[in-house]
Amino acid sequence: MNLVKNGMARLKPYEDTLKRLVSGDFAELSPAERGEKAEQIIQACAAAAMAMGAAPVPLLELPVFAAMVRALGKVYGAEAVGKKVLLEIAAAAGGGLLLRQAMRFVPFVGGMANASRIYGTTWALGRAAQFYFSRRQAPSREELRQVFQETVENKSREQDERMAGQGLDEKLRTLDKLRKQRLISEEEYQQKRHALLGAL
Repeated sequence: MNLVKNGMARLKPYEDTLKRLVSGDFAELSPAERGEKAEQIIQACAAAAMAMGAAPVPLLELPVFAAMVRALGKVYGAEAVGKKVLLEIAAAAGGGLLLRQAMRFVPFVGGMANASRIYGTTWALGRAAQFYFSRRQAPSREELRQVFQETVENKSREQDERMAGQGLDEKLRTLDKLRKQRLISEEEYQQKRHALLGAL
């Protein structure tokens, strides 16, 4: 129960961001402006889903997915987005969505190790929703799945690289701090720094 509460508490700042992004009237927006607004919504929701994904509670981020799809619908003029539309868009992920939920319970794979996949999945569902709402006629399941597949791997890989880069920055800062505190010698600092950079 505490895990669910902690996960929901992480959602609060993103809820505020999402409310701000979907406030106002979108009727006068150009296609490019709609696309830009959609990107901001997807980005905010992907970050929220990733933050909630650290808790080993399956399907905890489903409210984020639903809120994202409804927000994108509003941007593209679909004020009422029902369960049927949500299910059509979620079907683009196929069994992959449930598989990623199950991965939370695999040692060394769940939690933050799965964060980039949650981020990529959310981006891909957002792209599929954007594709769905931006067309005059509802796309086929196969078209939605293709949009999903094209996005999920790219965005997951981008987030993996971003997280790896952040990890390296942190290690380099720690190493420099150890040198400044004279806990390691200059020679040890240079050797360890070289090894970290060489692993890129």
